[in-house]
Amino acid sequence: MLKLHQNITFKLSKIWNKLPYCHIYIITILFLVSLFFVPNNKILFAFIIIFITCLYLVSKNILSTLLLSFFILSVFQKGLSFSFETYLQSDIFSKPFQYIISPGFYFADYILLLLIYIKIRFKSKQINHTISWKDVNIIIFLCTLMVSINFSPIPLASALYTLQLCFLILSYVYIKQMQFKTVYKLLTIMACSLLIFQGTLSVMQYIKTGKLQIAIESKGDYSWSINTERRSIEDSTFFRSEGTFSDPNFLALYVASLLPVVIHAFIIKKTPLLIRIVSGYATVMGFFGLILSASRISWLFSFIFLGIQMYYLYKYKNKVNNIIFSILVISIISISTLSLPTIIIPRIQQLTSTLSNGGGLSYRLDFIHKSFEMIKLYPFGVGLGMFPFIHFQEFGGSYSFPAEPHTIFAQVLSETGIAGCISFILFIIFNLKSAVIHFKFSKTFSSEIFVLTISTSIFLCLSMFYPVLTEYSTISLLFIFFGILDSSYVV
Repeated sequence: MLKLHQNITFKLSKIWNKLPYCHIYIITILFLVSLFFVPNNKILFAFIIIFITCLYLVSKNILSTLLLSFFILSVFQKGLSFSFETYLQSDIFSKPFQYIISPGFYFADYILLLLIYIKIRFKSKQINHTISWKDVNIIIFLCTLMVSINFSPIPLASALYTLQLCFLILSYVYIKQMQFKTVYKLLTIMACSLLIFQGTLSVMQYIKTGKLQIAIESKGDYSWSINTERRSIEDSTFFRSEGTFSDPNFLALYVASLLPVVIHAFIIKKTPLLIRIVSGYATVMGFFGLILSASRISWLFSFIFLGIQMYYLYKYKNKVNNIIFSILVISIISISTLSLPTIIIPRIQQLTSTLSNGGGLSYRLDFIHKSFEMIKLYPFGVGLGMFPFIHFQEFGGSYSFPAEPHTIFAQVLSETGIAGCISFILFIIFNLKSAVIHFKFSKTFSSEIFVLTISTSIFLCLSMFYPVLTEYSTISLLFIFFGILDSSYVV
C-alpha cells in the first residue's frame, strides 16, 4: 500500500514539474476567488502581498511575477489608489446626475514602476537603444499629451490621466523586450483567470446577487447609478451585466478581446490536459460574460473574428484537436440557444430604437460631429478627460448625460489634437504592419501571433464604438497586445 502511494505521488509530482505554469494558474484563480470575500482595501493589500509572494515562490522569477500581477490587477482600477475625483452636475432626462472624472494612481502602477526599476537597475546592458518608427510616433503622441494639458480646464485631472497613459506606454516598452513565449504564457494565464472571474461575477449579477461590493470595483452610493450602468437605454427593464467594469460595454470589449487567447489554448493540439480544462472553463464563462453584457456590436465582431480564427487554424494549419473543436462548437451553440429567448432576441429587437432618431447611433454620431467641431476651436486638444467639460461649455451639451466620444479616434482627436491623433494612428498602423509582414514573409506559421492579431483587431474594432482612451482597465489591453506582438520580433 505504501509503495502504491509512493508511485502515485511520484507520477503526480512528475506531471506537476512538467507543467510549472499550472501552479501559477491555481494561485491566480484562488486569488481572484478570494476577492469575493475581501471587505476593504486594507485586507485587499494583504491579499495582494500574499498573492505576489506565492507567485514568486513558484516561478522563482521576480520579473514574470510582477508582470503577471500587473496584468491581473490592472482590471481593478479602484483598488488601493490615490484618486482625484471631479463632479460635473448635469441633467439626465430632467433628473439630477453627477458625471464623475476620477483619474488616479493605482496599485497596478506601483507594480509596473517596480518592474521597470528592476529591469533598468539589473539589466540595463541588455536594453535595445535603437529607435523605430513605432517609438517615434509614441514619443510624438506623448508630447501632444503634454501640450494639450495647457489647454485643459482642469489641468491637474488631465495631467493625472496623462500619467496613467504614460504608465501603460511604459508597460508596452517593457513587454516588447521580453521573450515572446514567456509573456504569451502570462497573457494566457491572465485571460483564463480573468474570464473565469468576470464570467462568474456576470452570472451572479444576472441572478440578482448584485455587484461585487468591495472597494476594488467602486466606491460610494450605487443608488443613483443602478438604472443607468446596468440597464439598456432602449429598455430600462432589460438587465445588462458589467462585471467589475463601470459599464457593460467595457466588460464586453474586455471579454471579446481575450476570448481568442483562451479558445486558442483550449483547441490547439499541444495544450497540456490541465491547462486545456482551465481554458475550456474560461471559454464557457467568457461566453456567458459576453452574452450577459448584451453588447450587440461585441457579439457581431466576436462572431466574425472568432469564426476566422477557428476556420483558419482548423482548415489550413491543421493545429486543432478535432474532438475539442467539436466540443467547443457544441458549447457555443448550447450557450447561444439558452440565451436566445431571454437575452439575444430581446436585445436584437431593440435595434429599432438604437437606429431611430435619438437612439444609440445618432448619439454616437453626435459626439463624433462635436469632436470635429471642438478640434476647430482647440487644434492642440483640450487635455485627456476634458471633452465633457468643453462640450457643455462650448456647445451646451446634448440630449444625454456628459460622455466622451464613443470612438477612440474621435476621443484622441478632440483631447490630444490633430498631431496627437495622427501619431496615434501611425503607431497602430506600424504595429499591425509588423504582424502582416510576419504572416507574409515568415517561413514558420505562429498560431500565437495569429491569435494576438485577432485579439488586437477585435479590440480596435470595438474601440470604434466605446470611449476607452481614459478607461485604464480597458485601454491597457491595447498596449499589452502591441507589446507582446513586438516581443515576437526581438531576436
